[in-house]
Amino acid sequence: MRRLVALLSVGIAGACANPTGPNDIVGTYFLRTVDGSPLPVIAWQSTTEKLEWTGGSLSLRANHSFSDSISGHTLTIADGDRTLVYARLW
Repeated sequence: MRRLVALLSVGIAGACANPTGPNDIVGTYFLRTVDGSPLPVIAWQSTTEKLEWTGGSLSLRANHSFSDSISGHTLTIADGDRTLVYARLW
């Protein structure tokens, strides 16, 4: 997850580096693959737990704000399957 958030942050920082730049990047982008593998992908796994990403998106607006989200689920041997969603708005 840290790697994905870092990649999104670097991309956003690069897009915002030139505030007079083109607005043709405005829109919503969807996470389709991670390291070339289609979703869902295993983001982390141990002997008792697994975290799997199932989707995500990044929305870039003309006013230089953005929002992003990532969704997935965790599976633990003791508790079963839990769905989680991480989202933020900037």
